[in-house]
Order: sequence, then structure tokens, then C-alpha cells
Amino acid sequence: GLPLAVMDGTVVSAMRTGAVTGLAVRHLAVPGSRVACLLGAGVLAHTQLEALRIAMPDLSEVRVFDPRADRAAAFCASRAAATGLDVRRATTAEEAVRGAAVVVPATMAVEPTFEPDWLDPGATVVLVSSLDGPVELHPATDLLVVDDWIHESTHEGRYAERLVRAGVLAADGPGVAELGDVITGRHPGRATAGD
Repeated sequence: GLPLAVMDGTVVSAMRTGAVTGLAVRHLAVPGSRVACLLGAGVLAHTQLEALRIAMPDLSEVRVFDPRADRAAAFCASRAAATGLDVRRATTAEEAVRGAAVVVPATMAVEPTFEPDWLDPGATVVLVSSLDGPVELHPATDLLVVDDWIHESTHEGRYAERLVRAGVLAADGPGVAELGDVITGRHPGRATAGD
């Protein structure tokens, strides 16, 4: 009954977070997508980029915005060298988002980091961080997919919880799909390339 080890789970947690992004992108992004953006160049950006590389075989360009320009520049230089991808620093979040087929906000922001009108039709947005997604994103969303509806709709600050609290979405989550249902085919996922 004694512990065998006390371990820091940051690497495992970061990898799990990246893996969920990879699964979401594999099953929901438009096939053949070539451009992605990362909002945030911190710890999670590394596993997010690795997941994107696997889930997007045609990926060629990744735009990265972080308010700390030095961190974004260092991330872009190291990841471009390691991956052979065109990983470039964007000077604003808007510059990173516009034209990207896949948008991955992975920040510690306490308020939304992008505007819905920056998104191209058909863009897939994977909200890694709780507060990156503006409530105004939902009316422009054709399909909302979550890991687990109960968790996402009841934990304070999560995107789905904020939608329910604002009265934008009912507590029973009408029209919301769970990622597991998309992966197993119980839900069709994306209906058209423009969703």
C-alpha cells in the first residue's frame, strides 16, 4: 500500500493534450489542409505542433503568434529546423489566424485571443485553452465537438460552460457531438468542406 513513485505529470499531460488535438484534426479538419496556426508558443505548442504534423499529412505552413515575440521567434526557429516545415512567427493573432485551415489556441490567456470573423469558411478551431474561444464564436460554428459534454459544460470557465451560462446553448447540449462519437462513426462529424 505504499507509493512506488511520485512523478511530475507535465510531459504526459502535454502529450495527452496534443493527442486530443491530433484526433480532432484528423477527424474534423478538411482533408488536404496545408496551413495551421498556433496561438501561443509555450509548453503546449510543442505537442500541438507534433500532433498537427501527424494529423495533417499535407501540412506545410504553421503560423505562430505569442505576445512574447522572443518566445515565438525561438519556437519557430527550433521547430522549423527540427521539422522542415515553414514555421513562421506572426506579428499579430489576426495575421496568424486569417487563411489558416486549422487554428489551435493553446495559451494561458484569461480572455479570448481571436475574433470569429478572422476565420475562413471551413476552418477547424481546436480550443486547447479554456478561455481562448469567444462566446461569439458559437453562432459561426456549424458543429461543436467536445471531449465530454458533462465535463465541458459544467466546469467553470470551459468554453461549453460559458456558452451555457450565457444562454447561448442549452444545458443538455443540443447539436453538440462528443469526439468519441465522431471517431467511432456514431456521429458523422463535418458535413461539408465549408463547415
